[in-house]
Amino acid sequence: MDLNKEIKYKKASIDYNSNVPNYRAIYKLNSKDKIFQKLKSRYPIPFRTAIMTIKGEGKGNNEEIGDKEINIRFKNDKCNYYDTFLFMPTKENKGK
Repeated sequence: MDLNKEIKYKKASIDYNSNVPNYRAIYKLNSKDKIFQKLKSRYPIPFRTAIMTIKGEGKGNNEEIGDKEINIRFKNDKCNYYDTFLFMPTKENKGK
């Protein structure tokens, strides 16, 4: 699953600090989102909505390599699920 493609057209609240530079993007997820469906297939998540926050260094575009943190919070923070994954350039960005 390509996270960039999944969030490309979703509305987000985005904060960018050019002095540091770093960014934070907040997305609302629901049961129709592939990200949410993937999590539900792996874990017994009893909720239908979540908030996903992505934080990182740089301008926040998908061409930058750097530290990124993704946090997905479910209703009332009653459930915590941890997983790791590897960020890799998409095929379109490998040659740049």
